[in-house]
Amino acid sequence: MSVYSGPRTTSPASVDLLQDRVLLMATDPAEVAEIDPRHGGLVVAGAQAAGTVRSLRDAFPAMPLLIEPESASSYQATQDNPFLLSADDGLWPLTLRDMLDGQRQNGASLVVTPSGQVAAGDTPALKALINQANQVDDPDVLTLVPVAGIWLTPTHIRHLVAILKSSVHPVLLGVVNSDADPLSRQGALEGYARLAAEVPGLVAWRTDLSGLGALAHGAFAAVIGRRPSQRRYARLDKGPFASNLADKSPHVLMPGLMRYSRALWMRTEWFATAPSLTCLCTHCSGRDLDRFDASTSGHASAYLHNLAALNHLVGECLSSVSRRQWWADQMREAKSAHLELGNLINRQVPEPTYLERWLALSSV
Repeated sequence: MSVYSGPRTTSPASVDLLQDRVLLMATDPAEVAEIDPRHGGLVVAGAQAAGTVRSLRDAFPAMPLLIEPESASSYQATQDNPFLLSADDGLWPLTLRDMLDGQRQNGASLVVTPSGQVAAGDTPALKALINQANQVDDPDVLTLVPVAGIWLTPTHIRHLVAILKSSVHPVLLGVVNSDADPLSRQGALEGYARLAAEVPGLVAWRTDLSGLGALAHGAFAAVIGRRPSQRRYARLDKGPFASNLADKSPHVLMPGLMRYSRALWMRTEWFATAPSLTCLCTHCSGRDLDRFDASTSGHASAYLHNLAALNHLVGECLSSVSRRQWWADQMREAKSAHLELGNLINRQVPEPTYLERWLALSSV
């Protein structure tokens, strides 16, 4: 089990609450009651996040509840102003402490800095973000750091590690890329794993299953998005990318393949003439994985499946003797599962490139 031991942090409350948790990020968390209280929690995103957390606090008093500031989706950090500090009734500008107090007053378990996106190579903005957050010595503060994907590549990763290690608060690392998985850039996944291993108190924020990879490599928590748009940040000058706007079916977690796939894609491309793969999670109980449709109930059922399947993976990861070896085993088994699926449908099923890259990094 990884143990957080960062000598610089002054945030024991943050560490104690988040250690070894994988939180769900959502705007409309209908399945909050299904979150595993032992190792889960909820991050609420969107314009109504504060009100949602306020309404949930009494019903779930022990649940870790966080509010994601909208700043990282709407604001570019600068050296002079790394945080988006909105005015109070247009009269007085708010301070960073004011913004954090607002989250506390709405029931947030921990508070998140209203950070802007840090552009590629903008070292002054990144340093200012960390330094100004460090001036707030409250023990419940989390420093949000949304960086352009190029920061994770070999040219910049050493510099990024050094700056983030100077944070006195746990770092919520989000990655920006509108067009694709931000870890698909050459060297980015390797940089991600290095950050998890070397930066004390790192939280893989707004991620997908790679959040479990980060946890296996030393991150002390992760936040996985309920929807694809909540698994990375879109660039400010370019909205989120959708590969097929006509397909409104839900993205379904396929734990055996360690990937998400659209339900309609599965039905038409994989299982049109072959039996569907089934799922043994607590929600599916052996039913077909391609059964979810684009209706409201279809999406709701798919999200319950995704959460149940994710809960199972997280439980396995946290209870494993070696998390890194467990993760390598998942990658190896997922590669084999893609070959088996190809044999089932009589054609090759390309595997995500991250399987081989994570496997190479994680094998011990």
